[in-house]
Amino acid sequence: MKLTVFQKKLFFWLFLGLLVRFLLMPFFAHGDIIAVHRRVEQIACQGRSLLDFGALGVHGLELVFTKISSFFVPCSMLSGIQESFYNAPFLNRMLFFFKLPYLLFELGYWALIWLIFKKEAEEKKRRIAFFLAFNPVILYSVYIFGRFETYPIFFSTLILFLLNKMKKVKFGPVLLISLMMAFILDIRQSYLFILPALAIVFGGLSLWGILTLVFSGGIFLASGMLPKLLASGSKFFPIAGSLESGMHTNYIFQGAIDISQGRLIYFFLLLVGIILIWWLEKRKILAKLNRMELFSLFAVLIFLSYYATSIFHPQYLSWVMPFFLVLMVKDEKGFLWRSFWWSLPFYFLFVLSWGNATTFGTLFPVSLAFKQIEPGWFFPIYPMIKWANIGLSVFAAFCLYWIFYLLRKYGQDN
Repeated sequence: MKLTVFQKKLFFWLFLGLLVRFLLMPFFAHGDIIAVHRRVEQIACQGRSLLDFGALGVHGLELVFTKISSFFVPCSMLSGIQESFYNAPFLNRMLFFFKLPYLLFELGYWALIWLIFKKEAEEKKRRIAFFLAFNPVILYSVYIFGRFETYPIFFSTLILFLLNKMKKVKFGPVLLISLMMAFILDIRQSYLFILPALAIVFGGLSLWGILTLVFSGGIFLASGMLPKLLASGSKFFPIAGSLESGMHTNYIFQGAIDISQGRLIYFFLLLVGIILIWWLEKRKILAKLNRMELFSLFAVLIFLSYYATSIFHPQYLSWVMPFFLVLMVKDEKGFLWRSFWWSLPFYFLFVLSWGNATTFGTLFPVSLAFKQIEPGWFFPIYPMIKWANIGLSVFAAFCLYWIFYLLRKYGQDN
């Protein structure tokens, strides 16, 4: 089949996007990717049990790909990261193969997006291709910072694909979607935030909505109990420990206003409460939406509430991207598309919050000298942390305005 000029341009953009990723993969990383693969090396090469560690979804996927790539990165090479955290032999080769699964899952995400939007007009397809190929948030989070965010991105997009195809609610598809959500939770627990969004798709507190919550949450909790049941020396309920420990999901309790005598109003829960009350008022209007768009809407509203009010690490912003893209395509005014690109400079100012670790330090695979360069040296007038807080403040303003825009847009009965 002969390609049109338009199709050739799109494929060229996607090819350039792939090329950029291949160039970034061996030469950038945060230490977290080494920490994860240290645990995987213990499982794959030293005989440790997968159940000795939390996050079964992450470590299970990484273990599978470690076994597959063992011809290129054998245990004798992989053991180098146990001996030297930042300066292991063949580190660039290992980083390339560590990130290769991330790229494969992102390509799966691309394919699903194209299947969902294959009937869109050329102008929208051009935007979709550009967003997929050159999204700076994903390029930074996955290929510079080096985190596994394309795993949950792929599975959440697969849920969107199934919802888009669903004509009637049936037990089989609901169970399949719930299983996928439970697997996402095993990779990233913070997706617990959007469980209410999935329930809303199936009627909120109706039978199907409750079943979705029970299946997704129950399967996730059951997987968290496996280490106690099948492995030694583990906590009975490691999930509860991680939720309470002050990491990830517990960040929502860091932003609050004290109204007296230790009584706190948590900003994130306040916003989510407003969103759910808005849903109660507008549910008849919202019921007209395609299930994929409805899930995307509430996932975006909840994630934006989190980013606007709570501590979040820079790679967390990638979680909202598949859902935000759906709303961008559905936004006829193009405001979400334009404002997304305007928000990015402030997001990257916020990345300065972690100093060298999230900036020059990610080049340590090229030379350890980059770990000695502080970005604060290059910022005038204010200290670096103030610039980072300025970036976060303005980015939070974008998030809050997007929430207002979406509530207004989808609350109208057209």
